[in-house]
Amino acid sequence: MEILTKLKLSNVTKGDNTMIKSQTKIPAILVTDLYYHFCYHPSDGLLGGFDDYVDTALFLANQNFNQKGIILDNHLSPEQPQDGGRIVERLTDFTHRRVHYCVGLNHKLISLDDIAEGKETEGADLIEREIKIAEEKNDRLALITVGGFTDIAIALNKVKPQRQLPVDVYFATAYYQKDAAGYNVALDVKGFLSVVRNENVNIIWTPGDITKMFYEAHNQLGNSSSPLAKYLLDKLSMYRYCKYLNEGEKPDKIDWANVLKKGCYLWSTPAFLIASNQLYPAGKEPFSLEEIPVEFDDRGKFVPKEKQKSPRIAKVVTSINKEKLSEILTQTIK
Repeated sequence: MEILTKLKLSNVTKGDNTMIKSQTKIPAILVTDLYYHFCYHPSDGLLGGFDDYVDTALFLANQNFNQKGIILDNHLSPEQPQDGGRIVERLTDFTHRRVHYCVGLNHKLISLDDIAEGKETEGADLIEREIKIAEEKNDRLALITVGGFTDIAIALNKVKPQRQLPVDVYFATAYYQKDAAGYNVALDVKGFLSVVRNENVNIIWTPGDITKMFYEAHNQLGNSSSPLAKYLLDKLSMYRYCKYLNEGEKPDKIDWANVLKKGCYLWSTPAFLIASNQLYPAGKEPFSLEEIPVEFDDRGKFVPKEKQKSPRIAKVVTSINKEKLSEILTQTIK
């Protein structure tokens, strides 16, 4: 399988637009809402999305990461179908990775310093353990969430840091230009605020309204012989099919040729590229990253700069190069 490493192993020459290989593997944990997928909810309709498959595939395929685990975000009721573990196992097969995964805590933070006392906190315990190992080894731990914040918040509350931790929290939710908190923020606002207001960790934000990218999956991957590409295209078709059914379309009326040609929206691709310390030749960067003052109100909404009272400095993706991101994504999967 031709994955991202094949690009990174190349030396960058004049005019080349490939990446420069990171010198060390970065310990990383992924929190993803892959747990509930392609299932129905009486009030919300179709749950899950194809982007969660892609996020997890990118995390597993990236050889700049030392993958320490995957936490399947668990926000909804136990009655919902839960197939995230099965999906992770298939993706680990296709990317030749064996990564521990567990189910996150179904619990909203009661307070900003909640530690979920008396509850099973396997995901939070994994994060807490890796934070302590990173401190001992003088490593930096990347915590990437494309899901919720509960498990990260509880872990940080258990550590009770009185000093700067070697922890970088990457999150691909919330909005920068839009007056909304974002779906995963709204699921546990206190958990989100507990993390982003913790000044003992670095936060790197890929806003949903800036990093959203339409990916023409069939056009990019349709001729690929990669088992990973074929699996993802199959799941994209399934997702489209379920979506049409959920919107009241009759199965015999679905134009399958059109289903296969349609692409999908992705939100968080830049987070993985930043987290893995990939470097790019000048002028070939797939995104712009700036340090700016950031503050979120008690609802989890971003506070505009002119209204901020207690901001902190964060690294924020302020624009993306969709063509470049699409190229890198395609090479990773193919």
